[in-house]
Amino acid sequence: FTSSPFIIQNEYGLSPQLNGFLFFFYCIGIVIGSFSTKKFLNNIAPERILNNALYFLVSISTSSIFFHFFLHFNSAKIFLVYGFLIALGCGLVSPLLLGLSLHSYSQIAGIGSALQGTIKMAGAALTLLAFSQANTTSSAGLIIAIALMSLTCLVMIIFCQKFKF
Repeated sequence: FTSSPFIIQNEYGLSPQLNGFLFFFYCIGIVIGSFSTKKFLNNIAPERILNNALYFLVSISTSSIFFHFFLHFNSAKIFLVYGFLIALGCGLVSPLLLGLSLHSYSQIAGIGSALQGTIKMAGAALTLLAFSQANTTSSAGLIIAIALMSLTCLVMIIFCQKFKF
């Protein structure tokens, strides 16, 4: 993701200021997603919110591949909407992952949180390694990588839920 500002700037010919403005909408998506999670928790089980948010992320990221390659929708405005929707989904998912994973283990929540942070950093390192080996030098490569990551996350969570990990 660290290369995405350069990809967007180069591919769409944006100035650094406009590029920063695109990421402002990404930040708004995360904030709205996080606040929405809080509102949804009053009426909906967290596991259901998590599953629906993951399906949302997978559908947004895979539909963006369809729009990009088959309908040739490729502009900064489209990328703005795409980035906002991905951020919205991430804002919904992120608060739930830590809470759900530590809910049953309140006595060791501090250790669990530290372990989860370590696992996230290891996952980030593996993801960056995969990104460095893949063709993520264009918005198309970035879209494909995000779709693969969201699909992998969904499959892993469904697997863990099915086998009660």
